[in-house]
Amino acid sequence: MGINFCGEKDRLIHVMACDDTLRGIAVQHGQMAAQMVRAVDAGPLAAEALCQSVGAVMMMAALLKDRQQVGLQINGDGPLGEIYAVSDARLHVRASIAGLHAEAPSMAEGIGTGRLKVIRKLDEYEPAYTGIIELEQSEIAGDLARYFVQSEQIPTALALGETLSPDGVTAAGGFLIQALPGVKDRDLDQMIERIQNFGPLSQHLDQSPEAILKQLLPDHHIVEEQKPCFYCPCSRELFARRLVSLGEKDLRELADEEQTEVLCHFCGTRYQFDQQQMRALLLGAQIHDEYHPQAKTTK
Repeated sequence: MGINFCGEKDRLIHVMACDDTLRGIAVQHGQMAAQMVRAVDAGPLAAEALCQSVGAVMMMAALLKDRQQVGLQINGDGPLGEIYAVSDARLHVRASIAGLHAEAPSMAEGIGTGRLKVIRKLDEYEPAYTGIIELEQSEIAGDLARYFVQSEQIPTALALGETLSPDGVTAAGGFLIQALPGVKDRDLDQMIERIQNFGPLSQHLDQSPEAILKQLLPDHHIVEEQKPCFYCPCSRELFARRLVSLGEKDLRELADEEQTEVLCHFCGTRYQFDQQQMRALLLGAQIHDEYHPQAKTTK
């Protein structure tokens, strides 16, 4: 039944600086990312995409509250296909990559051209809000930073990085710096200079989130510390309901098979249903269609 894994060393720090006109968030999630990569048996390129999309969505989720959620969806025409990550305010995160064993010379070529979407659900009973931009760099950090500028008018610097070995992910992390209303030009210029002198994030992944933010925003104060977790709420019951939703025709075909197996693309858990169980689900679909004729005619 699903998975809930929290890495001992994984942490996210949210800080403010310069009279609360500069926001900084840094995350360390190498242990969690390694577990996620192993769970779905992702290849090296997909592992990079998973590390980066998860880091990005968690830093966005650090600004949420209560039951709010945020999702990051990238649909490119490259071999990676759809990249999707979602997190709630507690940093319970999961992600999926369509092309788990895709190969390409670079992340940009793995993603290709397409669109980036940020999907925010700010209230349990309200429809989700979706912001969309065209991919320009086909790099998760660069295009997401551009999304903040274009769609939310928030100047943003964003860096994501990971290191891989033949055994999988050894480190992953990221930082996000945002300039808020009222920021002084001097403070902004100094922050930009620090980022330019910081170098590639991959050279700093052995440092804690606090140490990274100390270099970028020396006079910050901590707003919140959080512990991210790889959390997938899938269950046998959930997939049974999804099978029933396929309708009578599709279920009848599956019920003829000796065994039906469904796979959770977030955590890699496999759920198996034998013929007897599939026939019970078929009966459930027939009853559903009988009492919901409108749903039957619109499938």
